[in-house]
Amino acid sequence: MHFPATLALLLLLGSLAASHGTHTPAVDSSATWAEQHLASEHHINNYDAGAFFTLHDFDFNGALSREELLRTYGLRSRENPPAPGHRSEDEIWATVAGLTGVNADGEIGHDQWMLWARRGGVLPDFGTGPGHHGDDEWEYEIHHFERFHENDKEDGSDMVMHPEDVEHFKHHEQEEQEAMKAAVLEANPVNEANIPQKFRVQ
Repeated sequence: MHFPATLALLLLLGSLAASHGTHTPAVDSSATWAEQHLASEHHINNYDAGAFFTLHDFDFNGALSREELLRTYGLRSRENPPAPGHRSEDEIWATVAGLTGVNADGEIGHDQWMLWARRGGVLPDFGTGPGHHGDDEWEYEIHHFERFHENDKEDGSDMVMHPEDVEHFKHHEQEEQEAMKAAVLEANPVNEANIPQKFRVQ
């Protein structure tokens, strides 16, 4: 029987809301990779196989694809890529899919995952680190802002700037500048920069 996706999401969001604004929960040195991942990347300190599956089923189709699994292990993060020396993508997918089994579509279905978990299945550590897979804003929030600025004044008057903050705000400024350029181009039906010189009025 499938765990209702909406109920799972509500439970997950509740866990995230309860832990938001706190530092990464401490985990025992004997914690599994999945437990370390939840603590570091989601601020969740209790592992539940069904919730873990739903949290990383990014397209909510009831299965974990190769891309979703590799993203979970942090192999799709631009800002925080894993350190060199980890296992290859093909090896990671083949190993996990071999442990859990796959459905007719070649993906890890919810049923396969839960059966494997009930039998004591544990995700291996492939040396990819904690598995950064959030967007840039999320990674900045949980790995820097909550650690150094959660007690800053709301107006930012006492904020001590770190290199991470400078880079973050610079990124926002670049996005705003690009948005302004796009707005100007949309307001002007003819972009003169795209008119070849020979067709321009001399």
